[in-house]
Amino acid sequence: MKENIDTFMNFLESVYNECHTHLLEQGTKRDQVIAFYIVLLSFVITSGAVLRNTIHAHSLLIIYVGLFVIGVICNLVLADLRSWHRQYLDSIRIINWAFAHRSEFSDTLKLKATLESMTEYKGKQTTLWPWSTTDNMVFTAFAILTTVPVIFGLAGISSLAVWLRVAIYIVVLGVDMVCVFRYLNFKIEQGLGYKTWILNFDYYSPETVDVFANRYMDIKVHDDIPTVYQKTGGVVTVPTQNGRVVMIRIQRADGHEHWELPRGYMETDDADHVAAARRELCEELNVRDGDVVSVEDLGLISSDSGLIVGDIHVVAVEVGSDWSAELQSDEGIVAVQLFDLAEVDRMVRDSVIIDALTIGAIGKVRARR
Repeated sequence: MKENIDTFMNFLESVYNECHTHLLEQGTKRDQVIAFYIVLLSFVITSGAVLRNTIHAHSLLIIYVGLFVIGVICNLVLADLRSWHRQYLDSIRIINWAFAHRSEFSDTLKLKATLESMTEYKGKQTTLWPWSTTDNMVFTAFAILTTVPVIFGLAGISSLAVWLRVAIYIVVLGVDMVCVFRYLNFKIEQGLGYKTWILNFDYYSPETVDVFANRYMDIKVHDDIPTVYQKTGGVVTVPTQNGRVVMIRIQRADGHEHWELPRGYMETDDADHVAAARRELCEELNVRDGDVVSVEDLGLISSDSGLIVGDIHVVAVEVGSDWSAELQSDEGIVAVQLFDLAEVDRMVRDSVIIDALTIGAIGKVRARR
């Protein structure tokens, strides 16, 4: 297994070098786009006197409008380059993390799963503003530069009052800035949500076979050993009311009904495991935010560490005395009931409760006391 993980680390090193090369290329392309527009703008401006003497004023205005449109297109190209630039930087960050934590992993597939979970985009990108970073200020300066043809175009319309020409320019500048920055934020957001090829880890590995994949998990077979890699994380909630545990009776894949604690996968809108627990309880038991007295993340749990690689947390949630359960039949829940911890212990001992996540979560609650 050591040889396999060393091969994988060599692969990551090659990806790191490729990302570094592409980052330099992105910078070169950005400079080329900016230089192209500056040269074009300089040529038209320095030739302004000649153009005014040789062509009609309306034709010159069309040239300025065309130059402004070209500038807007260049801005959009720069936004696309920024999106790729962000993906390369994030990939380098993840690879650096892999090298820093190399000693913590002996299994290539577990390291892959960890890195893949880091590439999963969760949440919302922080809005980029014109003044927030050096790159944004460069982008802002270029966006302003692209409106220079508007100034020259308005200067040639002598029939307009000066204040009106200034007002029109300010409006054009404002609309241009809003549009290009909205597009920039859209491209960055799109890039973060895109499953990039940069870190897909699909290099030649004859010992590993992909069996199944969806948005929640991947199932792979390595050396005839199956492993489930959970992508999104999950929560096992321990809801209590007046010291009693709220449990659900639910139909499972084996055709039987089981007493369990409410649980579920995390979704992309969940900020953390606590938020996921609140959402799950709302969906399954109609527990609203106003019903929650306290909530605590008790940490990691695994149903089978030899089979499943995941990020599942136990979250204890205390609900108020006024809350009453509402059965959510669309979740497959057939009953909801409150049990004393002593009664839960008896159910575990008598194999009435057999779900490993439920038993482990109850153990975490007891260990906290």
